[in-house]
Amino acid sequence: MPRKAWLHPGSVGIQLVRKLKIGGRAFLGWNHGPVMSNWEWLMCFEDSQNIAKTNGIAESGVKVDFDAVEDGYLFPPHTKVLEDKRSFLYQYPAYSIFLTRLA
Repeated sequence: MPRKAWLHPGSVGIQLVRKLKIGGRAFLGWNHGPVMSNWEWLMCFEDSQNIAKTNGIAESGVKVDFDAVEDGYLFPPHTKVLEDKRSFLYQYPAYSIFLTRLA
C-alpha cells in the first residue's frame, strides 16, 4: 500500500489509541482550536470506523472516553514566569485531550 503524504489528525489519533490496551490512557496536549477543535476530535473518535477504513489504517474503529480541558486550567499561571516572558500555553484556545480506550 502506498504511503499517504498527509493523514488527517483524527486518523493519527485513531492510530495512536489503537496501540493502547483496553483501559489504556493517552494525553494529546497543546492543541490549537482553530486548527482542529475538541468537537472535531470527538467526532473523529465517534466516527472512527469510517475514518479508519477510508484512510486504510484499520478495519475497525475504537471507542474512547473523551475529555478536553483548556490548557489554562491544566497549567495555571505562575506570576514569576509571567513576569519574565509570556507562554504560548495560555493563548486561547489551547486545549489538551485525555482519552481512555474503552474498546
